[in-house]
Amino acid sequence: MPLIVFLFCVLFAAALDATEIEQATQQNISAHIQKQSNLTFSNYENRIEQLSLKHNQDNLEMLAALNQFNEQNPTNNLNDLAYLLSYRCYLELVNNQQDAYQQTEQSLLALTISSASDPAISAATSFCKSWRYYFEKDAKQYDLYIEQSFNYALNAQTPVLKYWIAISFAMMAQDTGRHSAAIEAAKLAMTIANVNKDNYREATSRAIIAISEAELGFFDDALINNQWAIDWYKSVDQQNAILGLYQNRGFILNSQGNTAQAKAIYLDAIEQAKKLENQDAIHEIYSNLAAIAFTEGELALSNDYAKKTLQYAQQSDYQTLAAHAYSIMAINNVYLNQLDLAQEYFDKGNSYFEEYKMISLLADNYKSWSEAMASIENFEAAYKAQLRYKELSDKIFNTERESRMLRIKELYEVAQKDQEIEQLAFDNQRKNTEIENKSLQKRIWILSAVITLLAFIILSFFYRKLNTSNKKLTKHNTKLNEERFIDPLTEGLNRRFFEVQQRERMLNVPEVSFSLFALDIDHFKSLNDTYGHACGDQVLKQFCQRIRQSIRQQDNLIRMGGEEFLLVIENSKLEADAQLIKKLLTITNSEPITFELHRVSISVSIGAASNVNIYDETTLDFALELADQALYKAKQAGRNQGELLDLYQINLASVINNYDMIVSKTVTSRTQ
Repeated sequence: MPLIVFLFCVLFAAALDATEIEQATQQNISAHIQKQSNLTFSNYENRIEQLSLKHNQDNLEMLAALNQFNEQNPTNNLNDLAYLLSYRCYLELVNNQQDAYQQTEQSLLALTISSASDPAISAATSFCKSWRYYFEKDAKQYDLYIEQSFNYALNAQTPVLKYWIAISFAMMAQDTGRHSAAIEAAKLAMTIANVNKDNYREATSRAIIAISEAELGFFDDALINNQWAIDWYKSVDQQNAILGLYQNRGFILNSQGNTAQAKAIYLDAIEQAKKLENQDAIHEIYSNLAAIAFTEGELALSNDYAKKTLQYAQQSDYQTLAAHAYSIMAINNVYLNQLDLAQEYFDKGNSYFEEYKMISLLADNYKSWSEAMASIENFEAAYKAQLRYKELSDKIFNTERESRMLRIKELYEVAQKDQEIEQLAFDNQRKNTEIENKSLQKRIWILSAVITLLAFIILSFFYRKLNTSNKKLTKHNTKLNEERFIDPLTEGLNRRFFEVQQRERMLNVPEVSFSLFALDIDHFKSLNDTYGHACGDQVLKQFCQRIRQSIRQQDNLIRMGGEEFLLVIENSKLEADAQLIKKLLTITNSEPITFELHRVSISVSIGAASNVNIYDETTLDFALELADQALYKAKQAGRNQGELLDLYQINLASVINNYDMIVSKTVTSRTQ
């Protein structure tokens, strides 16, 4: 009987206020749809897009069609107007109609003033300027205005324009080595594509994301995004796009270390490029095959590929490709002992990368040169090249960090304004509701009590199930979070762990001192060349096992890349660090590593910055640099030894360029 009474009360109260509840639900749905519509193409944008598809082979014809469309469909909507004018100025520049472009740019500037700097108009104005500088080949100004337009576009309500600006910014950021920013912008573009069910735009976005993910070391994610784009272009039989994506896949696999798979894909891609008579693609692939041949030790074949690439690049004035060819031939000629020719090619490649601000490629060039110089024991040149590589890497990181901070600041300010508007709307709605519903207050209280009781019963029923599910989910998420920091080959910690967790730990505990050990397996490249990469992988695994057995549980051995490792020791002293170096040297070459029929002996060189207090990013970078310098000194002295720097209470800024001022100690496995 009590249950019947209870249900009757619920139905009665619901009947009283069914109209009010339905109206509130519709308002919530409308608000949700309104919020999502920010990324939905407007009817005006869609109609221009249809024109673009119709005239996509003729820019002059498209410009005439766009101007006619504007005459027949004038609009005062600033968002649609921003898209129209930005598209028009691009077409005017493509068709070399400078006078018309000047008028369009002046119209945008006037709108910027009259519209109180509406973000869509501001974004379109900067986007148009960026295209002008693009056609004038002013890379610096182009980069500046693309970034500016992207920052404006984040707050704009014009999805098509926002998509193209985001894609343009992503490609610019990728070209200048700012891969995190490139991924962020391309993901915004992909979100717009998803909302509008636009597979073409999604494929374009994923292709860009894949390259930057590969550059940051997220190879599995990169391969997934690359394959998605390939599958879609196959479904619409776009052979040229598929060819480009196969080239990208070869790059990703080669960066991952899957040289054999990369080589096979490149060879298939060459055949496809020949069918399409795409000479640019053929010779771009030759440059990649040249790099692979160098890795495999086939210097003559590598030079042959690079010379074919260079010859074509010079004939077709393809300067970027020529720079890549020069870079490959420079390193080849170092190993062929043609040092004057190597230096000439190295300088030519660098000259182009510097002129067009290709910082990431320039950094890679210096890194390869440093390794080549070290291999012929020209340690002075190797060290100078390594310093230049670090300077460029820091520049890439700092530029990306600063631009990211600016974008986050703008997003934060927009979010604050949105919250203030939503709060004002909520307060106003609440006041109106109180005025309109005073006569219904008693029934509202009854309904509230009934709903509260019903909610309590339902929540109590599901609480245990939800609690159990949450525990399982938490456990699963914890496991996934741990796996993302594990190097799959050595099953130890990876570089991502250092950047995300270890760096944060070191910067947030100034009371704790750290010792940083830079470890590098001696002659590892020669070992790979002699016994193969499978043997090299086995050496890396065994080396990590031996080191982990020799350190404390709270100390971290991190694989920074290839055969390079960083060992982070907390609260250690100089004497203990010296003993640890001796121990590591001894255990590394204590017993040969067995691989198939071979017994391979290995040794390690160690550079250690002992007893450092980390106060900020600069202190940490200085400490890492000093550890690297010590490692170079250990290698230069003959390898299989350690160089230990006493940095207790040392001002690192005063010694970073004065290495000889530091008290150091050479440690070998026989040191007393």
